[in-house]
Amino acid sequence: MTLANIPNRGLSCERVSYKVGEITRSFLPGRKPLGESMTTNPSQSQALLYAADENPPHWLTAVLSLQHVLLMFNGIIIVPAIIATAFDVSPEQIAYITFASIIVTSITTWIQAVRVGRVGAGYVLFMGTSGTFFACTLDAIEVGGLALVATLCLLSAPVEFLFSYFLRHIRKIVTPAVGGVVIMLVTVMVAPIGLDMWTGSKGNPGFGSMENLAVGLFTFLPILGIAVFGGSKIRLWAPIIGTVVGYVVGGIFGLVNFSHFATAAWIGLPVAEWPGIQFHLTAEAIPILITFAFATLVGTIESVGDAMAVQRISERNFKKVDYDRVQGCLYADGVGNCLAGLFGTIPNTTYSGNIAILELTGVASRRIGIYGAVILAVLAFCPKIGALMMSIPGPVLGASLVFLMGMLFATGVQLTMSAGMNYQTGVVVGVSFCVGLMMQTGQFFPDLFPKTFEPVMTNGLVMGGLTAVLLSAAFQMVPKRRVSLRMKPDVDQVAILHHFIEEHVPTWSLSSSQVNALQLACEEVFMHMCRSPVEEGSSHPVKIQFTSEEDHLHIEMEDQSRASEVDQVEGLPDLETATESELDQLGLLLLNRVATDITPIRISGYNCISFKIY
Repeated sequence: MTLANIPNRGLSCERVSYKVGEITRSFLPGRKPLGESMTTNPSQSQALLYAADENPPHWLTAVLSLQHVLLMFNGIIIVPAIIATAFDVSPEQIAYITFASIIVTSITTWIQAVRVGRVGAGYVLFMGTSGTFFACTLDAIEVGGLALVATLCLLSAPVEFLFSYFLRHIRKIVTPAVGGVVIMLVTVMVAPIGLDMWTGSKGNPGFGSMENLAVGLFTFLPILGIAVFGGSKIRLWAPIIGTVVGYVVGGIFGLVNFSHFATAAWIGLPVAEWPGIQFHLTAEAIPILITFAFATLVGTIESVGDAMAVQRISERNFKKVDYDRVQGCLYADGVGNCLAGLFGTIPNTTYSGNIAILELTGVASRRIGIYGAVILAVLAFCPKIGALMMSIPGPVLGASLVFLMGMLFATGVQLTMSAGMNYQTGVVVGVSFCVGLMMQTGQFFPDLFPKTFEPVMTNGLVMGGLTAVLLSAAFQMVPKRRVSLRMKPDVDQVAILHHFIEEHVPTWSLSSSQVNALQLACEEVFMHMCRSPVEEGSSHPVKIQFTSEEDHLHIEMEDQSRASEVDQVEGLPDLETATESELDQLGLLLLNRVATDITPIRISGYNCISFKIY
C-alpha cells in the first residue's frame, strides 16, 4: 500500500495498519494533510537578513554592534552618575564603579552570545546596569556603603539560579504569554524615560524647548521613514542614520557638550580601590536584602521575556521557545550579578531595547553580541571614546528610545500570540497589562501604602509582571481531572498504554473517533521516545499525564531521551521501500495529522512533548 491510496475524508473510526518489524502500527485517514508542518511567518524569515548562526561581514558587524552600544551606553553609566549626585562619593570611586559596570556588562554580553556550556542564551542579549535595583542600591549605600551593595548582590544572586534550575517545573506558569506581557510592560516603563530625555528633563534649563523638539524629530523621523519606506538593506542603517542626523542638528543648536571629551584620557584605569565585601550584616541590612532578592526576581522575569523574544526574531522559521536557551540566559544573568558583587558595582540585567534594534535591522547574528562585548571592553579602558559617546544629546537618545520601544511593544504582542490566544491567555495578558499601566501612574491609592513600598507599587513592570505570574499560577491550580501513567521505554508496553486509555475513556466523554485519535497520537509519541537515543547511564521512564479541559484533552509525555523535533517532520516515505527510521517519521506525520498544538520542549535534560485532542 502507498500513501496515495489513503482517502482524505475527515476523521474516521476506520484504522489503517502497517507493520514495522514485529510491531503493527496503525493510523487514521483524514483530518490534516500529511506532511503539514507548523505554520511559520514567511515575512519574518524574509525580513531577517542574518539569523543567529549566520555571519555578516566583519565591517557590517562592527558598525551594527556600535549602534547597539550607542543605545545602551548611557544606561550603563547613569546609575553611577546618580550615586555621585545623591551621596558624598569621591570622583575616583565613581570612576571605578563606572569602569566595573562596563567590564561586567562586556563579560556577560559575551557569555550570552557564545553560550559557555549551559550558561548563556546563545543569542544577542546585551547586558547592562539594572534600573530595577536603583532604589534598593541607594538604601544599601546609605546603610553600609558600596561594600554592602556588593555583598547584597552576591547574596541575592542565588534567587536567579534557583529560578532557572526549577524552570522545568514552573514553565507552565512562566509561559510565552507571561514573557510577552512583561516585554510590553517594559515599554510602558521605558518609553516615558525616553520622552523625558527628549524633552530635556523637567526642572532643567531648556526643558520642553523648541530646540529639544527639533533635535528629537530630526532623529525620530529619519528612523521612522526608513522603517516604513526602506528596504531590508537600508533598514540596517536606520538607527545610526537617525542618530547622526540628530547629533548634527543638536550641534547646530548648541546641545552637544564636549567638556568631558576634552578632559578625558585616551587610555586609563580608575585609581580608586575595590570597595570590598561586608561580611557582617546589621539588622538594618536585612530588609534591604529582601528588597534585593525581590528585585532579582523581577529582573529574572524580565530576562525570561527577553530570552523568549530574542529567539522569535533571531531564528528563521521560528516555531517555539527553546526553554534550554531561556534557562541559559538566566544562568548568565545570575553570573553577571555575582560578577557585579565581586567587582563592587550594581547588578545587571538584559536590555530589552537592543532586541528592537535586532528586529529593525534584521541582523541577529551572535557576532553582534561578541563584537559589542569587545567594543564595551575597549570603552572601559578608553575614557576618551566613552566621553565622546556621552556627548550625544539627550533628545537624540530619547527619540531613538521612543521609536525602539514601539518596536519592542510589537515584539511583546507577537510573543504573546505565538502560542495562540484563548480565554486564559486573554485574562493573563489583559489584566496584567492593565495592572502594570495603572501602577506605573503612581495614582493607585498612594496614601494607603507605606512609603517604603513606593518604589515597588509605582513600578508597572514589577506589579504587572508579578500579576501575570500569579494569574498564570492560579489557572494552573484550578481543579481539573488529571490522571497519570509511568511506563518503561519499551515498545512492548504499547498494549498497556492502550488499555489505560480505554479504562479512562468514560471519564473523558470522548467520541469513538476522538478515542482512536488519542490512541494513535499517544502510541506514535511513545514509540518515538522509545526509539530515541538517551544519555549514557541515564534512566528515562516515560511519564504521561492526561488532563481533561472544557473542550479538549491535553496530553503531556515526558522522558529523558534526546527525541527529535516531532513538529518539524517533512517528506513522505514510500511504505513499500521505506526503512524503519523512515516509517518512524511517517508515524510523526500521522501525529501531526490527528493532534493539535503539538509542543516539544527540551529543558534540563528532560524531553517533554504535549498535544491536544479536540
